[in-house]
Amino acid sequence: MLFPNRSCISSATLLTMVLNQPTSASLPESPRAVPVYLNAYHQGTQVVIEVRDDGRGIDPAHLRTQAVEKGILKPAEAKRLTDQETLNLIFESGFSTASEVTEVSGRGIGMDVVRTVLDRLKGTVHVSSKKGRARRFNFVRRLLLRVFRHCCFRVGGRLFAVPLSSRG
Repeated sequence: MLFPNRSCISSATLLTMVLNQPTSASLPESPRAVPVYLNAYHQGTQVVIEVRDDGRGIDPAHLRTQAVEKGILKPAEAKRLTDQETLNLIFESGFSTASEVTEVSGRGIGMDVVRTVLDRLKGTVHVSSKKGRARRFNFVRRLLLRVFRHCCFRVGGRLFAVPLSSRG
């Protein structure tokens, strides 16, 4: 499991934080309903959860401007950042480009919490974006395998396994 049950991040909160990331004000409005794709798979010894959309993407220039306006970066520092380094600004504590504060966005806490939790779990998060087209967040964590005694049985052609003992 990527986020254990005891995590302070719910799936709804995580998706809201991911999908409320900044977009370019200079781009035409996206339709209200933007498809969101979730994909989970394992890659070698890691599990990857990918969240992507077909929205407007993230504009690195807009992020740089916001970072300078909020005093997170000096103008000269902002100019030196690559686009990928600029995208990673969303993980800085206190950084938000939301125009209004809601229950789950605009307070500058969110994506920094996601990165902190993943760091604690020895995982990573990677953001990529194509301005005007899409955003993608990959949450990666080492695949944990547990060995437990179980009882296997088939019902309707499907195989099920029930643990014989549980440990909290």
